Amino acid sequence: MVDAANHVIAREGLGLPRTYRESVEILVREKILPADREEAFVKMVRFRNRAVYLCDGNDPAEVFAVTERCLTARSFAEGMNGSASASSPL
Repeated sequence: MVDAANHVIAREGLGLPRTYRESVEILVREKILPADREEAFVKMVRFRNRAVYLCDGNDPAEVFAVTERCLTARSFAEGMNGSASASSPL
């Protein structure tokens, strides 16, 4: 998710995000991602950071619960697809 977000930000010349959260904020500000899902996307980024850096301390049930919430991931993908130009696929 973060890689795709940063790719679009760079391709469209939208700035240089300093944090993963800022990547989400830029895409929402530019109406590439839906504003009503911003907090869910930010939570996904936070979970990603936690999963990467605390991999030994993750509760498998929590990981499963987060990954089962595909609506958030789906709305991110739909937003990103809407931003892709015909000549420049994600």
